[in-house]
Amino acid sequence: MAKNVLRYLAGTSDRRLTYHRQKQPVLCPLSVYSDASFANSLSDRRSFSGFVAFYLGCPIAWSCAKQPVVALSTTEAEYIALTSATQSLTWIQQLLADLRCQSTTKPTLLGDNVSSHYLTRNASLHRRSKHIDVRFHYIREQYESGKFNLEFVSGKNNPADLFTKALQGEHLSYLISMYFH
Repeated sequence: MAKNVLRYLAGTSDRRLTYHRQKQPVLCPLSVYSDASFANSLSDRRSFSGFVAFYLGCPIAWSCAKQPVVALSTTEAEYIALTSATQSLTWIQQLLADLRCQSTTKPTLLGDNVSSHYLTRNASLHRRSKHIDVRFHYIREQYESGKFNLEFVSGKNNPADLFTKALQGEHLSYLISMYFH
């Protein structure tokens, strides 16, 4: 395992995150991508959540964590991941405001599960989603108050996949290229 880490470091020593100052207001500087892997933990069948936040096209925050509860469906796992990403988005927005990095548009939250988007946009509780803990409905409140735009991104183009799934060669390289310019 240590040899694999050293090989990776040797093969990626030319990669770096590069941030550039923008002189003009940017149309959409903050985008947060979210993803989940359903029941991936073999020991307790919990899912993993991952997100990455891009500001002015560069990653500024990212996370991967085991979800605090056992999700009963892929939709629930993705919804929990979106909620976690929303909490981070709120914190990042406040940090950017404190740093006087104002945006001309709302940030965008992106996820690759249509059903979790539907749960976010539809405030009525459905028979199949009544069991979802109230703390995960924070995303609805933030969405309904207009704090962000919610958009779909295909799984192939979701850079948060790096945090939740084991990926194969070409797809892994493609997603990594989204981080480094």
